Amino acid sequence: MKIFFFSVIFFLLSSCKSQKLDILEIDFEADACYGTCPVFTMTINQNGTANYDAKMFNERQGQFTTVIKNSQLDSLTQLFQESNLISLKNEYSTNWTDHPTYILTVKFKNGQIKKVSDYGPSGPDKLKKIYHFIFSLRQTQDWK
Repeated sequence: MKIFFFSVIFFLLSSCKSQKLDILEIDFEADACYGTCPVFTMTINQNGTANYDAKMFNERQGQFTTVIKNSQLDSLTQLFQESNLISLKNEYSTNWTDHPTYILTVKFKNGQIKKVSDYGPSGPDKLKKIYHFIFSLRQTQDWK
C-alpha cells in the first residue's frame, strides 16, 4: 500500500513539472534605434555553437563564433520555460518612438517556430529577462 501511495504522489508531482523545451535554434536580432542602441544578431544552436554579428554600437564590430557552456544553455532554456514562451504574443509595441525592436525566433525540434517582435521593448518582464541574458552573452563568452 505504501508503495502504491508513493507511486501516486511521485506521478502527480512529476506531471506538475513543466515540460522540457526541445529547442533546436534561437535567433535574436536587436535592431537600431534613434541613438546608440547595440545593433546585432545572434544565433544559438542546440549544441551551444553560436554566431554573433556585431553591427553597430557594440564593444567591437564584426562576426564572431563561440561554443556556449552547457550551464549557460541550461539557464537560457530555464528562462524560456519560465516565460511560457509559446503562450506569449507574437508582437509587442510601445507608443513611444525611436526605440529598438528585438526579434526573437525560436525553432523547436518538433518543427514549431515561435517568433516574437518587440518594439520598445514592451513585452512582459519574463521576456525582458531573456533579452538581458542574450545581451549578456556578448560579454561573457569567448567570441573569436
